[in-house]
Amino acid sequence: MISNAQKKSRRPPTSLPGRDDHIAPAPRVSVQAFCETVETAAAVQSAGEAAASAKAHFKIQMGGMAAAIEAYRTRLLRT
Repeated sequence: MISNAQKKSRRPPTSLPGRDDHIAPAPRVSVQAFCETVETAAAVQSAGEAAASAKAHFKIQMGGMAAAIEAYRTRLLRT
């Protein structure tokens, strides 16, 4: 016998994706990292080499927040 709680539930049943389900490809993305330390830069580089980020372009620069501000300020002044 089905209980009233089950009858009133409007949530669809959960299921695992089947072979016919389509998952859209990941878009290309560009990641710019302005790192303070070599250790941080190495971690970002490692993430960039991961298979999951194959469509991502990583640009790693040293200098932290100050370098990021200068890079984007300069870029905005050129446009």
